[in-house]
Amino acid sequence: MARLRTRIARAAVLHQQAAAATGAAARLIQSHAPVNAASEQHAEQRVLAARLRATATQLTPGWLGAPLDALPATTPLGGSTMPTFVRIGLAHPLDDASFPAIIPFLQAGHIAIDGDARDHRVAGLLQALMLRLLAAAPAGALRIRVVDGAEIGTTFDSFRGVGLAPSATSHAEVRRLLTEAEQWIANRPGDVTGPTMLLVIASLPELTDGTDLARIASLAKAGPAGRLHLIAAGWPPPPLTAETTQMPLAHCTQITLRNPYAWIGDPPGATFSASRTGRSRLNAPVDLDTGPPPALIVQACDELRIADGKGQGPGDSRSRHPEEPVPDLVAWREYVLAAQRLDAARNEASARIAEHTAMHVTAVEDFKRIQGRLSEQATRLRETAFLAGLPRPGLVPDQALVGSGWDALARIGTPPAAITSALRGAHSLLDAADVALSGDDDDSSSAWITKITLVGFFALIAVVSVVGLLLLTQFQAG
Repeated sequence: MARLRTRIARAAVLHQQAAAATGAAARLIQSHAPVNAASEQHAEQRVLAARLRATATQLTPGWLGAPLDALPATTPLGGSTMPTFVRIGLAHPLDDASFPAIIPFLQAGHIAIDGDARDHRVAGLLQALMLRLLAAAPAGALRIRVVDGAEIGTTFDSFRGVGLAPSATSHAEVRRLLTEAEQWIANRPGDVTGPTMLLVIASLPELTDGTDLARIASLAKAGPAGRLHLIAAGWPPPPLTAETTQMPLAHCTQITLRNPYAWIGDPPGATFSASRTGRSRLNAPVDLDTGPPPALIVQACDELRIADGKGQGPGDSRSRHPEEPVPDLVAWREYVLAAQRLDAARNEASARIAEHTAMHVTAVEDFKRIQGRLSEQATRLRETAFLAGLPRPGLVPDQALVGSGWDALARIGTPPAAITSALRGAHSLLDAADVALSGDDDDSSSAWITKITLVGFFALIAVVSVVGLLLLTQFQAG
């Protein structure tokens, strides 16, 4: 009996220690947020966002990059050179960090969006781009042509009166416009100082055939060298047939719509990705620029209309030619390098968060298993003590034990290591308590005493049950 009392006492102490370790693990699991594992990478992303903001301001001054809903009315129109870089939205690598999404466009390539102007986000971006380019380009440097079949030419209603030709809305009008664009390129081989044609496809007419789509793709290939640039909304078009299936446009920055943000693909001649094996895009969701305030469009168009009346409007190719553009390639390289480092930092953060999330899930599952073991072992300890006629053992750890266990875990360091250590310790303590209670660490006679006691107890219960049933049967028969 003394040996059994000792085993129960020893097992109870080990059980208390396991319960203390489990409680400490529960506190750690509850306080552990996997997202906090990437705190260093998040701090770096904030620094990079600030660097990208500063570089974007340098690349896109005034109309080209400022938020249009906060642009001062005194911001001057026009410039001496054709702009190259333009803002398309605001990128958010973190909830509390953002920077303008900048891409090279005029003198560099094209822009494609996989939705057309029937999506209000696309219509807003097209209007913002139109205003930025009209307001920032030298007077008379742009000849703008618009295709707007699905919206019947209404996307740019607010810009009427500033030299824009009527939008092409029918198949016949679109074909005439494509012919004009092809002739524009053919007549300007190697021209680096003349005006630029901007072909804006807000929406194609329904069921535009494969021949017209192929002509648009060909314009994209030859466009930059011939001073023609495309903004193609709704590209790539839905692949209705093999003939209409189209690849992404050449020399193009592809914008892919999501809800509610967008992804910005790699621009011509550069990559935002830190690794060629990853996705080739700016690794931060982008809120696309929305439509400019109507009052700002009216004000800018009024001023542009005055300039147009003097023979210097944006749609008049006969006005003076702009000076040869000199894009800030140093600042652009800094922007691209910062975007690549941002990609690496976000990938590292994602990997750490995923690792900690997996660990967290495993820890929660293991914690539940330990809770089950604690419950089963506590029942066994109480039953063993009861059968031996011993006092009920204390199984709840006191505050001193809980505090010492918590302090020991706190010294381990990072939450994952501390949680793992606590759970492993709890399992080991429960194993030791099972060994102590079973008597495997004592001589065989003690183990047999425990077994005989338990067998006798259950045999007594069986006898009482049988006698009770017999008496009940006789009572009911009488």
